[in-house]
Amino acid sequence: MGLSSNAKSLAFTALGFLRTPTIIYTEEKVSAFEQLWDAALQQNGDRQLDYHLPYPKYEFLFHLSSRHGYLMHGSPDINIDMFEPRVQTTFYGKRVKAVFAASDGIWPTFFAILDRRVLSQYRNGCFSVDANLTSRKRYFFSVPKGMLSEEPWTDGVVYILPRAGFQRSDNPNEWICPQSVKPVSKIHISPADFPFLSRITEYDPGDSMPKFFIRQALSSRLARD
Repeated sequence: MGLSSNAKSLAFTALGFLRTPTIIYTEEKVSAFEQLWDAALQQNGDRQLDYHLPYPKYEFLFHLSSRHGYLMHGSPDINIDMFEPRVQTTFYGKRVKAVFAASDGIWPTFFAILDRRVLSQYRNGCFSVDANLTSRKRYFFSVPKGMLSEEPWTDGVVYILPRAGFQRSDNPNEWICPQSVKPVSKIHISPADFPFLSRITEYDPGDSMPKFFIRQALSSRLARD
C-alpha cells in the first residue's frame, strides 16, 4: 500500500524538498494566458513566444500543461527545430531511446538555465504528492560542490511540445516519446525566471543518492533552526 498524500508531504518536507509556490489562477490571469497563447499559435517563423505578462513564466507553463495538455522541454540551446529520440535514462535509470519532456512548469526551467559549458553534472527531481494538485509538487535541485560560486547559469528556452505520442515514464511528471517531436512554441528563460535559484544546493559527487538525501535533510533542518 502506498503512502497517503499527507505522509508523502511530511516525508518530502523532512528531506528538505522544495514546494511549488502558491499559484492563484484568477479570471484575469487565465484570460491573459489564453490571449497570449492564441497569439502565439498564430505566429510564423521561429515561434518565439513574446512573453510580456506580469506573472511568473512557470505559472504560464503550468497553465499550458494543465489546461491544454502541453509538455515542456528546457534547454540552453535556443535553436532546436525538431527533437530527435536519443539514448538516455529515465528518472529511475531505465535506458530508453526517446525525446524527454515534463508535465510541469518549474522542472524544465532548471534545464533551460544550465550552462553546460561549465556544468556537466547535476542532481534534480520533481515529485507529485498526489495525482491532481499542482501546488503539491516537490523538487530538489543540486550541483557539485564549488559550482555555485561559478554561477553556472545562462539564458535558454523552454520548448512547448504536443502531448501526442508521449507516454509517462517511471516518474509521472516525466514523459517520453520514441518519435521525433516538433515544438509548438518556445519561451525565453533567464536565471531570474527559475523560482528556486537561491535554493539550489551543492553535493559531493562521490555521495550515493541515499547519502545525498540524508545530507539534504540535515542541511534543511539546520537552515530552519
